Amino acid sequence: MSRAILSIFISLILAGCASSQHQQKFVEFQNWRIHYQQLAREGKVKWSSYYTEVFNRLQEFPSDPQKNLIQGTAAELIPLARRYESNQISKEEFEDTRRLVIAKFNQGTQFIQDRQQQINDIQAQQLYQLGNQIMQPRNPTTNCLTTRVGPKTLSTNCN
Repeated sequence: MSRAILSIFISLILAGCASSQHQQKFVEFQNWRIHYQQLAREGKVKWSSYYTEVFNRLQEFPSDPQKNLIQGTAAELIPLARRYESNQISKEEFEDTRRLVIAKFNQGTQFIQDRQQQINDIQAQQLYQLGNQIMQPRNPTTNCLTTRVGPKTLSTNCN
């Protein structure tokens, strides 16, 4: 589940990131995260170390609602992992609570995505309206009738 969470984060950040340098950092982070998470699953790295490192590595990335959400989730999972590692809770309790925290994270992610879509829709509508205003002629067409009223005189009536 953690893989899905951070994959969503990485794809969202990459989509909005203009700098190729930032993109490279995120690719490196993603590669590191996948490898390090596998080590935690195999018991070669403590889960608390994994979540602490996720939190710390995210510090170098630009501020973003998704980043804040992931860091908050990692911060919530660090003490849970420590309790599990010190045998204060069972593996089942750790996994169950971790699933709940991740489900809460997924809800937060969905809210952020929905809100961003609303913002995008509003901005698109505003740009569409602005484009229509710009394309309208400044002087609307009028109907004018010019008639000769004398040898050197014209009369124009517009409506």
